[in-house]
Amino acid sequence: MKRDRMPPSDAEKCNKDILLKNFCSPPCLTNNISRSALIIGTRGSGKTYFLRTCRHTHKGVAVIGDLKFILNSITRDIGGAGLSFDFVKPSLEPLIRSKTMALVATWLVQTLKRLYSIDTPEHLLKKLVPTNFAITENMFLNVVETDIEMFLNTGSIDSFLYFFNEVSILCEDHKGQLLVLLDRSEDVPYPCLFPIFSLLDQSNRFLTIITSRPGIIGPQNLLSPFSMSPGDHFDVFHLGVSPYSGDWRNYSYSVLSTWLPNSFNQCPEDFKQMILSLSRDSLRNAVKIVYNSIEDESGLYDYNRFISQFAFLQESLLQSAQASLRHLCPDLKRFISNIRNSITPFKLPLLLEFQQTKQSQIPITKPFHDLPKSERFLSLALRSGFFTTKDSQLWHPFLTLNEVEIPPIYIWKEDDPWYDIQ
Repeated sequence: MKRDRMPPSDAEKCNKDILLKNFCSPPCLTNNISRSALIIGTRGSGKTYFLRTCRHTHKGVAVIGDLKFILNSITRDIGGAGLSFDFVKPSLEPLIRSKTMALVATWLVQTLKRLYSIDTPEHLLKKLVPTNFAITENMFLNVVETDIEMFLNTGSIDSFLYFFNEVSILCEDHKGQLLVLLDRSEDVPYPCLFPIFSLLDQSNRFLTIITSRPGIIGPQNLLSPFSMSPGDHFDVFHLGVSPYSGDWRNYSYSVLSTWLPNSFNQCPEDFKQMILSLSRDSLRNAVKIVYNSIEDESGLYDYNRFISQFAFLQESLLQSAQASLRHLCPDLKRFISNIRNSITPFKLPLLLEFQQTKQSQIPITKPFHDLPKSERFLSLALRSGFFTTKDSQLWHPFLTLNEVEIPPIYIWKEDDPWYDIQ
Protein backbone atom coordinates (compact mmCIF):
# COMPACT_ATOMS: atom_id res chain seq x y z
CA MET A 1 0.00 0.00 0.00
CA LYS A 2 1.46 3.36 -1.02
CA ARG A 3 1.83 5.79 1.87
CA ASP A 4 0.53 9.34 1.32
CA ARG A 5 2.80 12.34 1.45
CA MET A 6 2.39 14.52 4.54
CA PRO A 7 0.65 17.79 3.65
CA PRO A 8 2.69 20.84 4.74
CA SER A 9 1.63 22.14 8.15
CA ASP A 10 2.47 25.63 6.87
CA ALA A 11 -0.06 26.56 4.18
CA GLU A 12 2.46 28.96 2.61
CA LYS A 13 4.57 25.95 1.61
CA CYS A 14 1.71 24.20 -0.17
CA ASN A 15 1.79 24.12 -3.95
CA LYS A 16 -0.88 26.42 -5.42
CA ASP A 17 -2.34 23.81 -7.79
CA ILE A 18 -2.50 21.16 -5.07
CA LEU A 19 -4.08 23.67 -2.67
CA LEU A 20 -6.84 24.64 -5.09
CA LYS A 21 -7.46 21.02 -6.05
CA ASN A 22 -7.71 19.73 -2.47
CA PHE A 23 -9.29 22.68 -0.69
CA CYS A 24 -12.53 21.81 1.10
CA SER A 25 -14.84 24.67 2.11
CA PRO A 26 -15.55 24.74 5.87
CA PRO A 27 -19.20 24.66 7.00
CA CYS A 28 -20.97 28.02 6.56
CA LEU A 29 -17.96 29.60 4.84
CA THR A 30 -16.90 29.95 1.22
CA ASN A 31 -13.91 31.62 -0.41
CA ASN A 32 -16.25 34.11 -2.15
CA ILE A 33 -16.59 36.51 0.79
CA SER A 34 -18.20 39.80 -0.26
CA ARG A 35 -17.84 41.66 3.06
CA SER A 36 -14.86 42.21 5.33
CA ALA A 37 -14.62 39.49 7.94
CA LEU A 38 -12.81 38.27 11.03
CA ILE A 39 -12.09 34.53 10.85
CA ILE A 40 -11.78 32.90 14.28
CA GLY A 41 -10.27 29.48 14.72
CA THR A 42 -7.97 27.53 17.00
CA ARG A 43 -4.48 26.45 16.00
CA GLY A 44 -4.64 24.19 12.96
CA SER A 45 -8.30 24.80 12.12
CA GLY A 46 -7.48 25.82 8.53
CA LYS A 47 -7.35 29.62 8.74
CA THR A 48 -4.19 30.09 6.66
CA TYR A 49 -5.26 27.53 4.06
CA PHE A 50 -8.50 29.47 3.71
CA LEU A 51 -6.66 32.78 3.25
CA ARG A 52 -4.37 31.34 0.62
CA THR A 53 -7.33 29.96 -1.30
CA CYS A 54 -9.01 33.39 -1.20
CA ARG A 55 -5.83 34.96 -2.54
CA HIS A 56 -5.70 32.64 -5.54
CA THR A 57 -9.43 32.80 -6.38
CA HIS A 58 -10.01 36.56 -5.95
CA LYS A 59 -10.81 38.28 -9.26
CA GLY A 60 -9.10 41.56 -8.39
CA VAL A 61 -5.91 42.43 -6.50
CA ALA A 62 -5.21 40.17 -3.52
CA VAL A 63 -2.33 40.43 -1.04
CA ILE A 64 -1.68 38.16 1.93
CA GLY A 65 0.52 38.99 4.89
CA ASP A 66 1.68 37.30 8.08
CA LEU A 67 1.19 39.89 10.84
CA LYS A 68 3.75 38.20 13.05
CA PHE A 69 6.35 38.81 10.34
CA ILE A 70 5.14 42.28 9.34
CA LEU A 71 5.11 43.55 12.93
CA ASN A 72 8.04 41.54 14.26
CA SER A 73 10.15 44.67 14.77
CA ILE A 74 7.60 45.95 17.31
CA THR A 75 8.02 42.76 19.29
CA ARG A 76 11.76 43.45 19.26
CA ASP A 77 11.25 47.12 20.21
CA ILE A 78 9.12 46.40 23.29
CA GLY A 79 10.29 42.92 24.25
CA GLY A 80 6.81 41.38 24.21
CA ALA A 81 5.00 39.31 21.60
CA GLY A 82 1.31 38.50 21.19
CA LEU A 83 1.24 35.79 23.83
CA SER A 84 3.00 37.96 26.41
CA PHE A 85 0.92 41.06 25.81
CA ASP A 86 0.16 41.52 29.49
CA PHE A 87 3.68 42.95 29.81
CA VAL A 88 3.17 45.86 27.39
CA LYS A 89 3.70 49.22 29.09
CA PRO A 90 0.66 51.52 28.64
CA SER A 91 3.00 54.43 27.76
CA LEU A 92 4.15 52.51 24.67
CA GLU A 93 0.69 51.93 23.21
CA PRO A 94 0.46 55.14 21.08
CA LEU A 95 3.92 54.45 19.64
CA ILE A 96 3.02 50.84 18.89
CA ARG A 97 -0.14 51.87 17.04
CA SER A 98 1.74 54.47 14.98
CA LYS A 99 4.56 52.13 13.98
CA THR A 100 2.02 49.43 13.17
CA MET A 101 0.34 51.71 10.63
CA ALA A 102 3.69 52.59 9.03
CA LEU A 103 4.77 48.95 8.81
CA VAL A 104 1.49 47.72 7.30
CA ALA A 105 1.34 50.63 4.83
CA THR A 106 4.91 50.17 3.56
CA TRP A 107 4.44 46.40 3.42
CA LEU A 108 1.38 46.93 1.22
CA VAL A 109 3.22 49.37 -1.07
CA GLN A 110 6.11 47.00 -1.65
CA THR A 111 3.84 43.95 -2.08
CA LEU A 112 1.69 45.68 -4.71
CA LYS A 113 4.83 46.75 -6.56
CA ARG A 114 6.32 43.25 -6.47
CA LEU A 115 3.20 41.29 -7.41
CA TYR A 116 1.24 43.70 -9.61
CA SER A 117 3.70 46.46 -10.62
CA ILE A 118 1.40 49.01 -8.98
CA ASP A 119 3.19 52.23 -7.96
CA THR A 120 1.93 54.15 -4.92
CA PRO A 121 2.41 57.96 -4.88
CA GLU A 122 4.83 59.02 -2.12
CA HIS A 123 2.52 61.68 -0.71
CA LEU A 124 0.07 59.00 0.48
CA LEU A 125 2.69 57.70 2.92
CA LYS A 126 3.90 61.06 4.29
CA LYS A 127 1.41 61.20 7.20
CA LEU A 128 2.21 57.67 8.32
CA VAL A 129 5.99 57.91 8.67
CA PRO A 130 8.32 60.17 10.68
CA THR A 131 9.33 63.57 9.32
CA ASN A 132 12.19 63.41 6.76
CA PHE A 133 11.71 59.66 6.40
CA ALA A 134 13.33 58.39 3.19
CA ILE A 135 10.72 56.74 0.97
CA THR A 136 12.77 54.28 -1.07
CA GLU A 137 12.39 50.84 -2.62
CA ASN A 138 13.36 49.37 0.76
CA MET A 139 11.01 51.57 2.77
CA PHE A 140 9.54 48.66 4.73
CA LEU A 141 13.00 47.69 5.97
CA ASN A 142 13.65 51.34 6.79
CA VAL A 143 10.54 51.41 9.00
CA VAL A 144 11.59 48.14 10.63
CA GLU A 145 14.96 49.63 11.55
CA THR A 146 13.55 52.96 12.77
CA ASP A 147 13.36 53.21 16.55
CA ILE A 148 9.80 53.13 17.86
CA GLU A 149 10.31 56.44 19.71
CA MET A 150 10.50 58.16 16.31
CA PHE A 151 6.81 57.40 15.73
CA LEU A 152 5.52 59.80 18.37
CA ASN A 153 2.67 61.85 16.84
CA THR A 154 2.94 60.17 13.44
CA GLY A 155 -0.14 58.90 11.68
CA SER A 156 -3.75 58.57 12.75
CA ILE A 157 -6.49 56.07 12.06
CA ASP A 158 -8.07 58.53 9.61
CA SER A 159 -4.85 58.94 7.63
CA PHE A 160 -4.28 55.17 7.75
CA LEU A 161 -7.70 54.44 6.28
CA TYR A 162 -7.36 57.29 3.77
CA PHE A 163 -4.12 55.69 2.57
CA PHE A 164 -5.77 52.27 2.14
CA ASN A 165 -8.80 53.66 0.32
CA GLU A 166 -6.63 55.68 -2.08
CA VAL A 167 -4.46 52.66 -2.77
CA SER A 168 -7.64 50.66 -3.35
CA ILE A 169 -8.60 53.09 -6.13
CA LEU A 170 -5.22 52.44 -7.79
CA CYS A 171 -5.89 48.70 -7.59
CA GLU A 172 -9.35 49.07 -9.11
CA ASP A 173 -7.87 50.98 -12.04
CA HIS A 174 -5.24 48.27 -12.47
CA LYS A 175 -7.16 44.99 -12.08
CA GLY A 176 -10.04 45.14 -9.63
CA GLN A 177 -11.04 45.43 -5.98
CA LEU A 178 -8.28 45.18 -3.37
CA LEU A 179 -8.50 42.21 -1.00
CA VAL A 180 -6.23 42.41 2.06
CA LEU A 181 -5.64 39.08 3.83
CA LEU A 182 -3.90 39.30 7.21
CA ASP A 183 -2.98 36.19 9.17
CA ARG A 184 -1.96 35.49 12.82
CA SER A 185 -3.30 38.60 14.52
CA GLU A 186 -3.09 36.74 17.86
CA ASP A 187 0.72 36.76 17.61
CA VAL A 188 1.23 40.52 17.80
CA PRO A 189 1.18 42.91 20.80
CA TYR A 190 -2.41 43.96 21.48
CA PRO A 191 -2.01 47.73 20.73
CA CYS A 192 -1.27 46.74 17.11
CA LEU A 193 -4.80 45.44 16.73
CA PHE A 194 -6.71 48.71 16.87
CA PRO A 195 -5.38 49.99 13.51
CA ILE A 196 -5.42 46.47 12.07
CA PHE A 197 -9.06 45.90 13.01
CA SER A 198 -10.06 49.32 11.64
CA LEU A 199 -9.46 47.82 8.18
CA LEU A 200 -12.55 45.64 8.71
CA ASP A 201 -15.05 48.52 8.57
CA GLN A 202 -17.57 47.87 5.82
CA SER A 203 -17.45 51.56 4.82
CA ASN A 204 -14.00 50.97 3.29
CA ARG A 205 -13.97 50.41 -0.46
CA PHE A 206 -11.57 47.46 -0.12
CA LEU A 207 -12.17 44.05 1.50
CA THR A 208 -10.20 42.76 4.47
CA ILE A 209 -10.09 39.29 6.00
CA ILE A 210 -8.21 38.89 9.29
CA THR A 211 -7.63 35.63 11.13
CA SER A 212 -7.23 35.16 14.88
CA ARG A 213 -7.43 32.54 17.57
CA PRO A 214 -10.06 33.09 20.27
CA GLY A 215 -8.86 35.30 23.10
CA ILE A 216 -8.97 38.73 24.63
CA ILE A 217 -8.02 41.70 22.43
CA GLY A 218 -6.65 43.88 25.19
CA PRO A 219 -7.44 46.53 27.80
CA GLN A 220 -10.44 48.80 27.63
CA ASN A 221 -8.31 51.74 26.47
CA LEU A 222 -7.67 49.78 23.30
CA LEU A 223 -11.33 49.01 22.70
CA SER A 224 -12.87 52.36 23.69
CA PRO A 225 -12.15 54.05 20.32
CA PHE A 226 -13.04 50.84 18.48
CA SER A 227 -16.57 51.85 17.52
CA MET A 228 -17.19 49.01 15.08
CA SER A 229 -19.19 46.04 16.22
CA PRO A 230 -19.22 42.47 14.89
CA GLY A 231 -22.17 41.83 12.61
CA ASP A 232 -22.97 45.50 12.07
CA HIS A 233 -19.65 46.62 10.57
CA PHE A 234 -17.97 43.33 9.66
CA ASP A 235 -18.73 39.62 9.64
CA VAL A 236 -17.37 37.06 12.08
CA PHE A 237 -16.90 33.41 11.14
CA HIS A 238 -15.74 30.85 13.68
CA LEU A 239 -14.15 27.74 12.17
CA GLY A 240 -15.12 24.64 14.11
CA VAL A 241 -17.53 26.48 16.39
CA SER A 242 -19.43 23.18 16.80
CA PRO A 243 -16.56 20.68 16.59
CA TYR A 244 -18.57 17.65 17.72
CA SER A 245 -21.43 18.27 15.29
CA GLY A 246 -22.16 16.14 12.27
CA ASP A 247 -21.37 19.03 9.90
CA TRP A 248 -17.85 19.56 11.27
CA ARG A 249 -17.14 15.83 11.49
CA ASN A 250 -18.24 15.38 7.86
CA TYR A 251 -16.03 18.29 6.86
CA SER A 252 -13.04 16.86 8.75
CA TYR A 253 -13.72 13.48 7.20
CA SER A 254 -13.63 15.08 3.73
CA VAL A 255 -10.37 16.90 4.48
CA LEU A 256 -8.64 13.73 5.67
CA SER A 257 -10.00 11.67 2.77
CA THR A 258 -8.78 14.30 0.31
CA TRP A 259 -5.29 14.98 1.67
CA LEU A 260 -4.49 11.46 3.00
CA PRO A 261 -6.72 9.13 0.96
CA ASN A 262 -4.66 5.93 1.32
CA SER A 263 -3.72 6.46 4.97
CA PHE A 264 -7.20 7.43 6.12
CA ASN A 265 -8.73 4.49 4.24
CA GLN A 266 -6.44 2.13 6.19
CA CYS A 267 -7.78 3.30 9.55
CA PRO A 268 -10.62 1.32 11.19
CA GLU A 269 -13.91 3.19 11.31
CA ASP A 270 -14.03 3.44 15.11
CA PHE A 271 -10.47 4.80 15.08
CA LYS A 272 -11.50 7.44 12.52
CA GLN A 273 -14.23 8.61 14.85
CA MET A 274 -11.78 8.72 17.75
CA ILE A 275 -9.39 10.86 15.70
CA LEU A 276 -12.15 13.35 14.93
CA SER A 277 -13.02 13.56 18.62
CA LEU A 278 -9.45 13.95 19.86
CA SER A 279 -8.43 16.51 17.27
CA ARG A 280 -11.65 18.48 17.88
CA ASP A 281 -11.48 21.50 15.54
CA SER A 282 -7.77 21.15 14.65
CA LEU A 283 -7.42 19.67 11.19
CA ARG A 284 -3.64 19.94 11.52
CA ASN A 285 -3.66 17.62 14.53
CA ALA A 286 -6.04 15.23 12.79
CA VAL A 287 -3.73 15.01 9.78
CA LYS A 288 -0.70 14.42 12.02
CA ILE A 289 -2.47 11.67 13.97
CA VAL A 290 -3.57 9.82 10.82
CA TYR A 291 -0.24 10.19 9.05
CA ASN A 292 1.79 9.04 12.08
CA SER A 293 -0.47 6.03 12.66
CA ILE A 294 0.63 4.44 9.39
CA GLU A 295 3.73 2.24 9.09
CA ASP A 296 6.41 3.61 6.77
CA GLU A 297 7.13 0.39 4.87
CA SER A 298 3.80 -1.41 4.77
CA GLY A 299 1.59 1.67 4.60
CA LEU A 300 -0.78 -0.07 7.03
CA TYR A 301 -2.45 1.25 10.18
CA ASP A 302 -0.67 0.41 13.47
CA TYR A 303 -2.41 1.13 16.79
CA ASN A 304 0.81 0.94 18.83
CA ARG A 305 2.42 3.44 16.52
CA PHE A 306 -0.58 5.70 17.02
CA ILE A 307 -0.20 5.55 20.82
CA SER A 308 3.51 6.45 20.76
CA GLN A 309 3.14 9.19 18.15
CA PHE A 310 0.08 10.64 19.89
CA ALA A 311 2.02 10.90 23.15
CA PHE A 312 4.78 12.78 21.31
CA LEU A 313 2.27 15.20 19.74
CA GLN A 314 0.51 15.72 23.08
CA GLU A 315 3.81 16.50 24.82
CA SER A 316 4.88 19.01 22.13
CA LEU A 317 1.54 20.84 22.35
CA LEU A 318 1.76 20.99 26.14
CA GLN A 319 5.29 22.38 25.99
CA SER A 320 4.18 25.06 23.54
CA ALA A 321 1.28 26.10 25.78
CA GLN A 322 3.49 25.99 28.87
CA ALA A 323 5.95 28.41 27.29
CA SER A 324 3.18 31.01 26.97
CA LEU A 325 1.61 30.41 30.38
CA ARG A 326 4.57 29.69 32.65
CA HIS A 327 4.30 33.03 34.50
CA LEU A 328 0.64 32.30 35.34
CA CYS A 329 0.62 28.51 35.66
CA PRO A 330 4.10 26.99 36.06
CA ASP A 331 2.98 23.35 35.71
CA LEU A 332 0.18 22.60 33.23
CA LYS A 333 0.65 18.83 33.64
CA ARG A 334 -0.14 19.08 37.34
CA PHE A 335 -3.05 21.41 36.52
CA ILE A 336 -4.51 18.72 34.22
CA SER A 337 -3.80 15.91 36.69
CA ASN A 338 -5.57 17.74 39.51
CA ILE A 339 -8.63 18.28 37.32
CA ARG A 340 -8.74 14.64 36.20
CA ASN A 341 -8.48 13.45 39.80
CA SER A 342 -11.32 15.71 40.92
CA ILE A 343 -13.84 14.38 38.39
CA THR A 344 -15.43 10.96 38.92
CA PRO A 345 -16.13 9.33 36.58
CA PHE A 346 -13.83 11.19 34.22
CA LYS A 347 -15.08 11.75 30.69
CA LEU A 348 -14.76 14.21 27.83
CA PRO A 349 -15.37 16.95 26.85
CA LEU A 350 -13.85 18.69 29.87
CA LEU A 351 -15.46 22.06 30.65
CA LEU A 352 -14.11 24.55 33.18
CA GLU A 353 -16.10 27.35 34.78
CA PHE A 354 -14.39 30.51 36.03
CA GLN A 355 -16.31 32.12 38.87
CA GLN A 356 -14.48 35.46 38.66
CA THR A 357 -15.92 36.40 35.29
CA LYS A 358 -19.43 36.77 33.97
CA GLN A 359 -20.19 36.12 30.35
CA SER A 360 -20.98 39.46 28.79
CA GLN A 361 -21.13 41.36 25.53
CA ILE A 362 -19.35 44.26 27.25
CA PRO A 363 -15.54 44.53 27.00
CA ILE A 364 -13.41 44.19 30.12
CA THR A 365 -13.13 47.64 31.69
CA LYS A 366 -9.95 47.20 33.73
CA PRO A 367 -6.46 47.33 32.17
CA PHE A 368 -5.35 43.79 31.50
CA HIS A 369 -2.42 44.16 33.91
CA ASP A 370 -4.85 44.80 36.81
CA LEU A 371 -7.17 41.86 36.20
CA PRO A 372 -7.17 38.91 38.63
CA LYS A 373 -4.63 36.23 37.82
CA SER A 374 -7.36 33.73 36.96
CA GLU A 375 -8.84 36.05 34.32
CA ARG A 376 -5.45 36.72 32.76
CA PHE A 377 -4.79 32.97 32.73
CA LEU A 378 -8.13 32.31 31.03
CA SER A 379 -7.49 34.92 28.34
CA LEU A 380 -3.91 33.90 27.57
CA ALA A 381 -4.80 30.19 27.64
CA LEU A 382 -7.45 30.88 24.99
CA ARG A 383 -4.93 32.67 22.85
CA SER A 384 -2.29 29.96 23.24
CA GLY A 385 -4.77 27.17 22.46
CA PHE A 386 -4.68 25.43 25.84
CA PHE A 387 -8.29 26.52 26.36
CA THR A 388 -10.91 26.90 23.68
CA THR A 389 -14.51 28.03 23.56
CA LYS A 390 -17.06 25.40 24.45
CA ASP A 391 -19.10 23.67 21.77
CA SER A 392 -21.36 26.10 19.82
CA GLN A 393 -19.88 29.21 21.54
CA LEU A 394 -19.15 31.86 18.90
CA TRP A 395 -16.26 34.08 19.98
CA HIS A 396 -15.87 37.71 18.90
CA PRO A 397 -13.68 40.62 20.09
CA PHE A 398 -16.15 41.98 22.65
CA LEU A 399 -16.96 38.70 24.38
CA THR A 400 -15.63 37.59 27.75
CA LEU A 401 -16.23 34.03 28.89
CA ASN A 402 -16.95 32.20 32.11
CA GLU A 403 -16.81 28.68 30.70
CA VAL A 404 -14.19 27.10 28.44
CA GLU A 405 -13.09 23.65 27.28
CA ILE A 406 -9.68 22.02 27.48
CA PRO A 407 -9.20 20.39 24.05
CA PRO A 408 -9.23 16.58 24.33
CA ILE A 409 -5.79 16.27 22.74
CA TYR A 410 -4.20 17.77 25.87
CA ILE A 411 -5.80 15.41 28.36
CA TRP A 412 -6.72 12.09 26.69
CA LYS A 413 -5.07 8.89 27.94
CA GLU A 414 -5.05 5.49 26.33
CA ASP A 415 -7.53 3.99 28.80
CA ASP A 416 -10.07 6.83 28.31
CA PRO A 417 -13.13 5.70 26.32
CA TRP A 418 -13.31 7.76 23.15
CA TYR A 419 -17.05 7.24 22.83
CA ASP A 420 -17.70 9.52 25.82
CA ILE A 421 -16.70 12.53 23.73
CA GLN A 422 -20.06 13.85 22.63
